[in-house]
Amino acid sequence: MKCTCEETEKPLLLVKKIQEEDIALAKPCLLNRSFAASIFIAGGIGLPFDNTDFEVGVRIADKEWMSGPPKVKKAKYNRYNCLVTENEREFRMPYLSIHDIGTVFVYLYKGKKRICYWKGSIMEFTNPNPNLRWLELMPDFAIGEVKEHYKAGIVGIRMSIHDVTQNGLIDWKDYPQWAKKISKRLPNIKIRIFCWQARDLPAADESGSSDPFIQITDSDRTQNTAVIWDNVNPLFYQGIDAIYEANSIEELPPVIVDLYDRDTAIVGSDS
Repeated sequence: MKCTCEETEKPLLLVKKIQEEDIALAKPCLLNRSFAASIFIAGGIGLPFDNTDFEVGVRIADKEWMSGPPKVKKAKYNRYNCLVTENEREFRMPYLSIHDIGTVFVYLYKGKKRICYWKGSIMEFTNPNPNLRWLELMPDFAIGEVKEHYKAGIVGIRMSIHDVTQNGLIDWKDYPQWAKKISKRLPNIKIRIFCWQARDLPAADESGSSDPFIQITDSDRTQNTAVIWDNVNPLFYQGIDAIYEANSIEELPPVIVDLYDRDTAIVGSDS
């Protein structure tokens, strides 16, 4: 579209023929090009609600791929093990290059509502042999299902975008990350977490002090340290064994550590 403005006391409707050179310049932008996306949705951890079926959607422009319901659901953890099939990978859109597509969105669905999301540049996903990435979600405050940022959750995906029109067809199995067989059951990896101390915590009680404790969220449950009463520089000196489902240490999700006050949350709420 080409727009021009002129100041006039008597507006007139003028229809002008578009110049041939302008038509030639715009023509490539009107043609669909072929792209391919290989997407693996592993799971989500630290999700907003306990024992809830969430779905994950990955959206590129007008195309969206869904994880389907979780294969495993425990506490704040969902596992999907969803790999986009061959028939669903290729799509056509009127973009000159991958760069022109712009933004990728990852949505967390509760029912039909997109309650949390992540967005980033599509150029982060051009590696044909990518590692699994864990993306920190944000609440969609327009929906209002999740009120605090730290409760939105983290989603693990592996994704690669390929320009078929420019670079030709791609065989994803030529790349080790996509050649891997998807395990129906993931091994459990135990991590021992030592909760040592915290310093200079904000006062959460009227007395000017706090009653802090630490909460660890893993693939199986949430665990708390003991409460250190009336202290803004607490020493916990406690170890917690956390269990995570993962194929390898490299694919482990981030360790989620929340710090609470026993009555009023330092970050969030313990109710």
